Amino acid sequence: MEEYSNKLKKEAKQNNVPVQTLVMADLMAIGYSKADAYNIAYSTNATYSQAQNKSIRDSIIETDAFDDLLQQRTHLHTGLNTNPDEVEMITEMDVAKDILRSAKQQPVGSKDRADLMSRYYDIVKKIGASTDGQDSVKVWLPLTCHICPFYKAKVRSDRTNQQ
Repeated sequence: MEEYSNKLKKEAKQNNVPVQTLVMADLMAIGYSKADAYNIAYSTNATYSQAQNKSIRDSIIETDAFDDLLQQRTHLHTGLNTNPDEVEMITEMDVAKDILRSAKQQPVGSKDRADLMSRYYDIVKKIGASTDGQDSVKVWLPLTCHICPFYKAKVRSDRTNQQ
């Protein structure tokens, strides 16, 4: 038996829908396909045939009430109802990806595409310059082997293997 939080139960009751339908709408609002959202939300129906599940899923999705619920939940999850202080920061790489997508939508050889590609390469170059050397591990070893922790560990493991 699935357990849901009191908050989720309360929201479902306010929207006059079963909790599973609210979960399904939430999953679809954040990008899950209809089938995947249904399979997750109504996992108890896994024993039904595909045709039965499709029929149940379609009967839920095709109602006006579900469409309204989905719009409400999409609006909620896209951040339109969030407090400005709770806005999630995006990384430079996210910005670069958005610029690249926009550039690919422009006609080949256009000035707009060239400008966007230039901005994309500038950001990627900046990201590369700021991360140079951060991914490498620097290990400082002592000048003499007998005080090196790696050497001591190797000697100890050699001794235990010989015994």
